[in-house]
Amino acid sequence: MDHLRILLLLVFLSACASAGDGSRQVAADYAITHANVIDVETGRVLSEQTVLIEGNRIVAVGPADVLALPMDVQAIDARGKYVIPGLWDMHAHVLFEGMDGYLKLLVANGVTGIREMGNSPIPLEEIRRIRGEIVDGDRVGPRFIASGVLVDGPESKWTDGVALADSPERGRAIVDSLAGAGADFVKVYNYLRPEVYRAIIAAAAARQIPVAGHVPYLVTALEASESNQRSFEHLIGVDQACSTQEESLIAISRKQLDAMARSDTAAEAELERQWWDLLIAAHHPARCRRVLERLARNRTWQTPTLVTIQKKCVDPATLRSDDRLSYVPAYIREWWNDAAPAPGDVTPEDQARCRVRMSLVSEMEGAGVPLLAGSDAANPFVIWGFSLHEELVLMVEAGLSPLQALQAATLNPARFMEATDSVGKVQSGLLADLVLLDGNPLDDIRNTRKIAAVVLNGRYMDRRELDRLLTEIALAADR
Repeated sequence: MDHLRILLLLVFLSACASAGDGSRQVAADYAITHANVIDVETGRVLSEQTVLIEGNRIVAVGPADVLALPMDVQAIDARGKYVIPGLWDMHAHVLFEGMDGYLKLLVANGVTGIREMGNSPIPLEEIRRIRGEIVDGDRVGPRFIASGVLVDGPESKWTDGVALADSPERGRAIVDSLAGAGADFVKVYNYLRPEVYRAIIAAAAARQIPVAGHVPYLVTALEASESNQRSFEHLIGVDQACSTQEESLIAISRKQLDAMARSDTAAEAELERQWWDLLIAAHHPARCRRVLERLARNRTWQTPTLVTIQKKCVDPATLRSDDRLSYVPAYIREWWNDAAPAPGDVTPEDQARCRVRMSLVSEMEGAGVPLLAGSDAANPFVIWGFSLHEELVLMVEAGLSPLQALQAATLNPARFMEATDSVGKVQSGLLADLVLLDGNPLDDIRNTRKIAAVVLNGRYMDRRELDRLLTEIALAADR
């Protein structure tokens, strides 16, 4: 990966501000004083701290009784509050109609960075312009990295925001086009044939652009990992690799693609049922451990998106009665309602599928597989911003500690992007993306929802301003 290019394009580095320390005064626009600062690397809580911010940078962090405040600086008393780095949603979809509302929802929920995961119909040139408006303060939204279109095989179910690769030559040409247009990574998808996937991986390596996304159905997770696909999404491929029947599962997927090619929907549905039945029956913990240890050694990141999986396994009436739907445009709500199962349609088999994927996250944590928090926001009833907090709760329920879950949304994204010198911690010299909480998330991860203020690229947004933002979003959603 081209480290300089990633830093410039992904996190919008500006000239570094001078770091301060407790032995001298430093210039600052405002100070957050008497706060509890959470060190997300160690899990320590540093009490009675002052955080000095100038422009869009943290210029000093230190004990409130040692760090001298610049004369006439605005001081924000944060006694009893907890400061964490801004949260990252590492699997979100926002770049389509209504995006301003979705971007604002993310910010109102303390999400100051996202990985936009593609199939956006917006050209990369326009995406770069939107990103510039955000960092310049002309548009409210989190900083983001983006792939542009996703890359899939000719059987793809997507019609917009997709580049279809039906041959190795076409795959290589798409990678060259995306790299030339400034994509931050290449997103691969379900229906790529193995030989096309391999050509994409090789072309991306030559262009020094990362590959992330789904493990294609006809490719094994270990091949994808050994090929240096940087991240896997939704546990796709890993669940199959943890089975004693991986070859048989791939054979079913091959038949399913053939059924899709001839538009045989009945056969496709039946093969889907067979695939899930075999997957659940053939899960093998010892084999899974060996697979996960390989993924850990290869530093193949996983974005489980448990919240999207979980939405498919709960009573649809509960989903439809969520008060937070008031922030979602009417046409999206209609789409979600149509996509949701009818009451009583969630079967024991559906519940078993959810349990299998939840258990994988626990096994990953035990094996040391690196994890990223992502929501897959835009999927039915996965509401921008709110859903990331749900994801953190589910990660803890799956076996992570609150600290590990918090790291998956702060420090780990920085490590994944090779940008720990810019984001991911509350530290002098880093970008001023912060969240002030009214409770300690290390005691209860649900406390990430108790947001008192957000610092977005240096801009301090208190609770009153965040509430105004939410009101504005709800009014726009009703139009």
